[in-house]
Amino acid sequence: MIISLPSSVQNISVPENKKHGCINLPVVNFGCYFFENQVAITECGFGFPFDTFVYAYWITDKTIETIDYIYKPKDYSLIGRLTIQEYQDVLTCLKNSPNIKSKYRKLL
Repeated sequence: MIISLPSSVQNISVPENKKHGCINLPVVNFGCYFFENQVAITECGFGFPFDTFVYAYWITDKTIETIDYIYKPKDYSLIGRLTIQEYQDVLTCLKNSPNIKSKYRKLL
């Protein structure tokens, strides 16, 4: 399974007027997908309570067993499934990110 866990920590200076969606900055070799707080992103209408980022350089591959071991079910919960459009936008963004590892770009 390919994963990149979301974070509410902003790891790079991005424009203050950032908008929900893809942020790719090739000049500084940076890419992420930005979820604006309270914007519905799942089929059930969930939106993160804080601005949240999925960073291309944090993508990794793990087995489900490893994920369950590292991030014990008490540390996370499944809230819903991304809408089809949101899912496609995240994949496209990360796939085109300047700092994604080649092996993951091919898998996306």
